[in-house]
Amino acid sequence: MKTHKKLDQLNVLIYDEDLKSAAHTKHLLQKAGAQSSLAISSLEALDQQLEHELLHVCLLNIPSQQHPQYTADVCEQIRQAEALIPIIFSAEAVSKELYQEMERQHPSSFLKKGYTLLELQQALELAALQLENEELRENQGAQFAGSPTDRVFFRVGDSIRGVDPSDISYFFAKNKFTFARFGERQYATAVQIKVLAQSLRPLFVRCHRKFLVNVNHIDYILPKEDKVKVGNELLPIGHTYRKQFLAQIHFLR
Repeated sequence: MKTHKKLDQLNVLIYDEDLKSAAHTKHLLQKAGAQSSLAISSLEALDQQLEHELLHVCLLNIPSQQHPQYTADVCEQIRQAEALIPIIFSAEAVSKELYQEMERQHPSSFLKKGYTLLELQQALELAALQLENEELRENQGAQFAGSPTDRVFFRVGDSIRGVDPSDISYFFAKNKFTFARFGERQYATAVQIKVLAQSLRPLFVRCHRKFLVNVNHIDYILPKEDKVKVGNELLPIGHTYRKQFLAQIHFLR
């Protein structure tokens, strides 16, 4: 099977509240050939790792006694950070409600607890194939995206307001919405920041999973502090976006 990444190039995040189970999964991933794996057991740690690590796949081990809402909460946090990351579910027993919730999250595959090394390898290959398909869709979308000089439109009350993208300082994601900072005002949209990054480049560059900044509004960059100054505000530079961000600006060394 042709995949986007070989298994030895995949960084896998394991979310499991059972430390012994997580250690076993980590061992299997190593045998399967994954480049690296990181096991965490809390929503706080999950948010931190999604912020600072470049991850390709999430393997979510679901405790049999947990309510389906638990699965929804974990997946929502993952999707807010990385909307397209493949999720592999693993559970010992699956109720009808839990199965329906997992289906709503569009997983790349499902593993029953006690899965074999071969089953894990096949699940990783499916996840890698999903990554390839998402990347192809992104590239195709970028090819047909409008020019960043075209006006963009936002619903403001009962009207639709047109704005020149060059006047927008940056976009930021919050509470399932993306907001455009326009002077002292901000306009909301349901369009994901990842989609905006594709359609508005090269005028806008991604500096953080929650921030998309207008290059022409950058006053200066503080590499040691991982900050970028836009007007009177300091925006964060995410660890996983730092190299790409610096490569996209016209840095005259």
